[in-house]
Amino acid sequence: MKKTFLSLLLALSLTLSLAVPALAYEGENTDPEWVAWKTQWLAAHPEEAAAFDADAYFENEYLSDWWYSSKEEFMAEWGLETEQDFCDFMRDDWLAGMQADEARQAWMDQYESAHPGALSAFDPDAWFQAHYYEDPKQAFMAEWGLETQDAFRDFMLNDYVDTLIAQEERQAMLDEFEAAHPGVIAAFDADAYFEENYSWWSGGKEDYMRWMDLAAEEDFRQAMLDDMIYSMSWSQSWEDTRNEEILAMGGVPGQLGVMVDSTYLSFPQDKPPYAVDGVTYVCADALNAAIGSSASGGADGYVPLRDAAVAAGYEVFWDDAYQTVVLLDRAGFIAETDARFTVLNRALAAWAPEDGKNYQSTVDITAGYTKFNSLDGDQTWTMSAALTALSGAAGVELSGSYDLSSLMDILKAANPSLTQSTDDALPGQYSALLKGDFGARLDQENEMLYLRMSLFSSLFSILGKPYPKDVWISQSLEGYLDLSPDVTPTVGGYLYLLSGPDANGYSYARSYQYLTEAADTLAALAGDDRFVQKGRDCVLTLSKEDLGDLLAESGSYSTAEDIREFALTLTVKADGTVTGSLVYRPEPYSAYSTEGRITADWSLALSGSEIELEYHVKNEGVLRLTVTASTKTTSAAPAVTPPEGAAVLPAEDLWNLE
Repeated sequence: MKKTFLSLLLALSLTLSLAVPALAYEGENTDPEWVAWKTQWLAAHPEEAAAFDADAYFENEYLSDWWYSSKEEFMAEWGLETEQDFCDFMRDDWLAGMQADEARQAWMDQYESAHPGALSAFDPDAWFQAHYYEDPKQAFMAEWGLETQDAFRDFMLNDYVDTLIAQEERQAMLDEFEAAHPGVIAAFDADAYFEENYSWWSGGKEDYMRWMDLAAEEDFRQAMLDDMIYSMSWSQSWEDTRNEEILAMGGVPGQLGVMVDSTYLSFPQDKPPYAVDGVTYVCADALNAAIGSSASGGADGYVPLRDAAVAAGYEVFWDDAYQTVVLLDRAGFIAETDARFTVLNRALAAWAPEDGKNYQSTVDITAGYTKFNSLDGDQTWTMSAALTALSGAAGVELSGSYDLSSLMDILKAANPSLTQSTDDALPGQYSALLKGDFGARLDQENEMLYLRMSLFSSLFSILGKPYPKDVWISQSLEGYLDLSPDVTPTVGGYLYLLSGPDANGYSYARSYQYLTEAADTLAALAGDDRFVQKGRDCVLTLSKEDLGDLLAESGSYSTAEDIREFALTLTVKADGTVTGSLVYRPEPYSAYSTEGRITADWSLALSGSEIELEYHVKNEGVLRLTVTASTKTTSAAPAVTPPEGAAVLPAEDLWNLE
């Protein structure tokens, strides 16, 4: 294989640009340059424009087994309602090709002018032999639809010029990089760079060169050098973006920053923050004014930031990317948020377990799929699962069973392309994965999760690894979620848990922004303003028009026109029970898209809940899901660790089994 990866990409992109119609058409193109060029071209070529046949152009460019099977299908997918819309689309697509051809010829003429004789003396056969696969020329021409020698020469010439232009652009990039980083290119060690950045490539350098079609050491060095330059450029781009964000939030790029919620603190110019041995010190007066603390500064007026912030009720995080200490007022955010969700919090208060009590919950899940058949009669398959949970202050003990034996029948019924041969190709052990039992135990104090599933033995057998039948897998949850019992059981508390710093630890500086965005989105859907008092109940209704307004306010690409049917009703009763229903039917993407309708009804309470959901696919089938649950107090305490003597295997050791 002689063709370099870069040249092959260039050839492919060129061929596609000439042979494949553009897919980005979204109605009349109003770009001034395009409109001016089109107007000028049509005025200069009236006979060609008048002779254009939209149907013939469509048949030549779009009609095929893998493209579009009919003109009607094309018009439906692109939203072309009239014959004139279709003709305008095809004409603009044709003209766009003309414009691309003119632009390409212009820069080829420019290149010939700058390199006299370089194009006229070009030998397409020599270029083909030197840079492409060692296939017969005729086979290559047939594959790419090149019917004549002239077409073959044009293809090779375009690839040759693209390659030269790419080389010139790359050299310009290298010159620019050298100017910004003198001596780095000359001192670059490709092997050392590969060892440092591609240690994960198991086959080593030789295998990498083979996969990337790098025939010589110089090709390898060029690939590594390009990778290094790209990485440094990306890092610089990220640094520039980060500095712009820091400035926008009131910080000073390049300096140690202190942020309260989402705002950088300002400090006297002669008293900037500084850090010693991992401890950040700040001006006491500036900090006290910002967070209402009463810290006393030392002789220099500085105070350790963390101690003062924690004493004032703030959580403290370090954002390394922004070089910023972030102080978050957890209690303040929760209180401010909960003031907007008193209705939902009424339900959450009714569901909250009482301190010191243990609870036993049972859940039964049934799923069924009915395949419509007007000739032979409808056919239905069912699946089920059941679980029991004991929960208390110490943690959770979970056990259950499942029977998904009908899953493959359901998949084949919903997707006819899955046939009996699919079953025949699967190892016999797979059937054991679809029916079994499981157990889980959560040790809340030690933040440990233990999991046992009967399918593990079969799964590892398929992978060719031994697995003890009754072993428990252990996984530490430390640092993933706040499992402490003092999580506030309110909308604000759960939002802080799910969207706060522990959930977005990669960007502590953005945590408060994520929190407020999540709260605003939820308030728009189910805040107090959305409910109407009806007797002792509070009722929320959301129509298709209401949803369209919310989508428009959020800047979503979806609009009310994308929804054929929508209705949501949510009732919060005085005792905290939540009932409701949903109907949702989107507009099909095109005349050939699957049409579906979702309906749901629910009643949710701590003592007992029921959810029914149905997804109806037009003329194909319906999927139904039913969930019932009940909870009661119990004297039994949950077992939060595996039984005494049980085998326990840390999750990180799974793949080391021999």
